[in-house]
Order: sequence, then structure tokens, then C-alpha cells
Amino acid sequence: MPTQSLDAPKLVIRCGALLFAALGSPACAGGSEDASPSSHSGRTTSSTGSGLPGSSAAASSAAASTSAPEAPAIPHAGAWSGSFEAKKAPVTLDPGVKDSAWSADDGKAAAGPGTLSLQIGREGAVTGELAGALGAATITGWVDGDRMTATFAPKSADSEPSMAGTLVLDAKDGAWTGPLRASSGDAVLVRAATVELKRQP
Repeated sequence: MPTQSLDAPKLVIRCGALLFAALGSPACAGGSEDASPSSHSGRTTSSTGSGLPGSSAAASSAAASTSAPEAPAIPHAGAWSGSFEAKKAPVTLDPGVKDSAWSADDGKAAAGPGTLSLQIGREGAVTGELAGALGAATITGWVDGDRMTATFAPKSADSEPSMAGTLVLDAKDGAWTGPLRASSGDAVLVRAATVELKRQP
């Protein structure tokens, strides 16, 4: 059988065709290369946007909050205690108005000495207890600058006497001083006192 000979130009063309078929067209190859990084980049961006920066930000925030210095305490923060002498408080009525219950109060019940012990928190919250002539009570309040305002209420509904009231104290010369006002649940007993609190070690 006769051997078919190929001249050089045809051989080059055939080799080029084979190489073209193996590698794919430049346009397709270029498109594939362009598309691949883009799609990969898109996936990377999506993954990064939904995960790593958020986690990193949360970790940074947690670290910042952990390492943030605590706010300094207010000057009055700490333990305070003092005493008072509860007495019958005058009740002023409108002209022509009379109340026999207040008139009948001889001022002996819920009258006499009492004590207070308070704790002022770093930011100004006030908690404490009252004992003595006005009964056992729980105190809550707040310090704003050099003014303390607080209320107290019986620890138990069965307390006897059962008195609730208010404190409005001002800080001056290392002490808290001001009026205490209290009344019974039926408002028949009305008491008042002057309070002085000193800082405790």
C-alpha cells in the first residue's frame, strides 16, 4: 500500500489543530479563567462578609469591654449609719376641716429612737435598713450630687408598728443630714425626725 506523505505546512496545521483541541479555544479558556476567579472571588467575599469580619468585630468588642476600666465611684460611695428620734408631726388641715383620729393621737406610739444603716453604691444607688421606733423597714434610694432621696417601707406587712416614709438628706461636712417623714398605713400616725448619718470605716 502506498505511503501518503505530508508536506511540512500540512503537518504544522494538523499539529496545531490537535493542540487547539486539547487546550480549548483561547476565547473559552480566557472566559473560563475570567469567570473562575470572579466566581471564586464572589464566594470568598460572601464567606468573608458573613463570617470572619463579624466574628473579628465581636471578639474585638468583647476584648474592649473586658479591658475597659471601671468607672470611678462617686465620692459618697460606701457605708453610712446614724440615728434619729421620731416624734409626732403636726398635721395642718384646711380651715373648718376636723379629724378626730389625728386629734386622738397622743404621740406615744411609733415614737422614740431609731437607727439607719445605708450602703451607697459606686454609681449612687442607696440600699439599707431602718430599725427602732418606726419598726423594721427596708430603704431604697439614689444619690445625685450632694442630695440623697430615699423611701422606706416595712419589711413585713405584719410589722408593728408599720410605718413607711421618705428621707431627703444633704451631704455637708462629712455627714448626711435632713428630715425623715413617716406615717402609718391608715395615715392616723404621722411622725417626723431629723437624721444624721456618718461614714463608717
